[in-house]
Amino acid sequence: AIWYDEFLIRGENFNNTIAEALQKSGIPVTAETEKNVSNCPEIKVAVNLLALLVCAERDVPLATVMLSLFGFTESELQEIRKRGGLSRKTSFTACVKAVAKEGDNLGNKTAKFLAWLDKNRLIAEFSSVGEVISRAVKETGYYAKIMASEFGGLRVKRLERFIAECSVGGRK
Repeated sequence: AIWYDEFLIRGENFNNTIAEALQKSGIPVTAETEKNVSNCPEIKVAVNLLALLVCAERDVPLATVMLSLFGFTESELQEIRKRGGLSRKTSFTACVKAVAKEGDNLGNKTAKFLAWLDKNRLIAEFSSVGEVISRAVKETGYYAKIMASEFGGLRVKRLERFIAECSVGGRK
């Protein structure tokens, strides 16, 4: 047991709590945690990107990638849904494609996103999974966004480790 700020820290988040406290103090730290890495937001974004590149007709990965990697806001996604869907049965993917054909700011932003997605879908055919994720986070500035968030250094290292692990068994 370790005493920290006069309290004994116990439980599942023991290593996370200590690592976070040390990181807040500016002390570089690496800790083995019991946390499932696939539950981390930055890893979920990477997995959703891969899912979207494999199948473009999946609404949840589409919305996740638009929000996280491309800086769309929740209100922009709501506007896309509102403008693109005449029926509740219309998929979000269909709404995105419809709005991308409009010539206003949101339409242009959406069209640019879809063009990027198409280009990276082609690149993914000839690249390892790690290369695909690495390219995406660099091109979109996602590394900077993560770094600016709480525990950014730890989150970037976790994403880099995930990318490295994806590259180990992937296409060379």
